[in-house]
Amino acid sequence: KPSQMTIERAEALNDIDFEWVVKPHDDEAWQRRYEELKQFRARTGHCRVPYRFTENKALGRWVKTQRQEYKLLIEDKPSQMTIERAEALNDI
Repeated sequence: KPSQMTIERAEALNDIDFEWVVKPHDDEAWQRRYEELKQFRARTGHCRVPYRFTENKALGRWVKTQRQEYKLLIEDKPSQMTIERAEALNDI
């Protein structure tokens, strides 16, 4: 399928400092959600954040993603989850 990207569109994106390459491991964002999960556990006594957690929708989605990534990791498939992250989550 032909790309819809034109030189003009690329230049417009460059003008707003669009990041063309996304870092595979965004440690800062991961760490922020990890801290939110720790706070959730301190309040509730568990880490079963509902996917549609109205108080923090992003945390619910993040927890679901971490579980999916962990499953890929243990199946030895490509994953954003690292051993260090899995250990940190298990330590909560």
